[in-house]
Amino acid sequence: MKTLPRTLFVFLIILVCIGADQLTKQLVRSDLPRTRPVVLIDGVLKLDYSDNRGGVFAFESLLPSKWRGKTVTAAAALFLGLSIVLLMICGRLQFLSLLGICLFCGGSLSNLVDRIEFGNVLDFVNLSVAGLQPYIFNLADVAIATGITLAIFGVIIRVAQIVLH
Repeated sequence: MKTLPRTLFVFLIILVCIGADQLTKQLVRSDLPRTRPVVLIDGVLKLDYSDNRGGVFAFESLLPSKWRGKTVTAAAALFLGLSIVLLMICGRLQFLSLLGICLFCGGSLSNLVDRIEFGNVLDFVNLSVAGLQPYIFNLADVAIATGITLAIFGVIIRVAQIVLH
């Protein structure tokens, strides 16, 4: 993919991720009761307002206290900025990996916006699967997980192409 179309693609995917995630979070902030969850599928899926101050999988709570908060936020912003610049200039990425990294960056940036604006990230989709601990997440987290998965599949496919030729 040539530089200009790739740059437009990168920004489009990132902006769609941020826009969709921020829209859903705004709807949740304005319309979802904070005191009780809204059950969609009994015992499996509910909407439940939750302020996440610990980062993904409560990662930040594992760090020394002096690195938490603004330090982690600044490091994430720097990492994401560099990742986006690399996405725009690296012409050798396969489409699946490019799309995956764009989704990862878009979801991560949207959660970063929340951390900067509100001091936490709003999670609201509460999924419980029999035998597993419930997991609460937002649309940005879905973009991040999907992006990582697509990027890994892209690398696996590329390695398989090289090995088989």
